[in-house]
Amino acid sequence: MRKICYLTGTRAEFGLMQKILQEIEADNKLELILLAAGMHLLKEFGETINKVKAEFPQVKIIDATYEDDSRLSMARFVGRALSQLVETLDKTKPDLVLVLGDRGEQLAMALAAAYLNIPLIHLHGGEITTTVDNKARNSISMLADWHLTASKLARKRLIKMGVDKKRIKVVGAPGLDQIQDLPVASKKDCLVVLQHPDEKEEEAAWQMQQTLEAVVEFKLPVKVIYPNADAGGRSMIA
Repeated sequence: MRKICYLTGTRAEFGLMQKILQEIEADNKLELILLAAGMHLLKEFGETINKVKAEFPQVKIIDATYEDDSRLSMARFVGRALSQLVETLDKTKPDLVLVLGDRGEQLAMALAAAYLNIPLIHLHGGEITTTVDNKARNSISMLADWHLTASKLARKRLIKMGVDKKRIKVVGAPGLDQIQDLPVASKKDCLVVLQHPDEKEEEAAWQMQQTLEAVVEFKLPVKVIYPNADAGGRSMIA
């Protein structure tokens, strides 16, 4: 039986990976090692570890979170996560590690796997965003052994970065599999707002205020989703 390890750190990527994790768990030739850290453990962000436990009771906790609303906290979080992940991977000895995207805990997981010589697959590489996430994603891509991209354009970007095209497979976005299982929404119009802090975290609260003032102009029901726990995130909630 081959052991596959995945670390979830946020409600966002857990939703994207949920279907894949379920498929791994259902395969009698595979064993899922699921770890959780970061925002999942924070009460102020919904303590979503409870949602993870409800679906995967065997999940193991990596006790690393964001202390406060600063870049220093983000850097410390990656360091603490890396230290614990090295020990966990050495103990569980997975045959393969999956990482998705560009978050700090995913970078820590990629580093741990690379130094322990555990084969690493990266999903959603070759994409472009802003903030330090962009650097983290590209760093993970350079550490990964295999790449599952969401688009042909992402594949082209990885090849330009020097990744062997034989190690890249275009598979689409895993979150799309999750969407098709969702119930049909009401036809009543509403607005969904999700905004994260950018590199100007000192302006995050002001930026959020500007967005909300603009949204009110539509005179429609509004659902606002919490931002992430990066520097500036808590000020957007306050």
